[in-house]
Amino acid sequence: MSPRKRRTFASTSTGTPETVIAVDFAITEHDFVAWAVGQGWNPEPIVGSITIWPRSGFGDRATVVEVTDGLGGSTLQRGVPNTYSATYDRRTQRAYYGFCSEPCNEN
Repeated sequence: MSPRKRRTFASTSTGTPETVIAVDFAITEHDFVAWAVGQGWNPEPIVGSITIWPRSGFGDRATVVEVTDGLGGSTLQRGVPNTYSATYDRRTQRAYYGFCSEPCNEN
């Protein structure tokens, strides 16, 4: 497994560091499920599609991944801290994982 990682630390309004992690990596579906279950997650089949901008933290909004066949799960909710999103793309056999210690989708 050869992950590409991004860790960003920024100050929040309370002065505590914010942690944002974005990782995408090659993995088999079996290993993805084992990893997700080991984290206490229950990945479910993707219904429709999930759009991911895996390099947006580096200023690249042109790179877009649309997953239509795979597995996913998340706790992303507006205004909620310590959330994650994990998506597995069967076509490319890649996983996309993100974590935010502060609410990530406040826009």
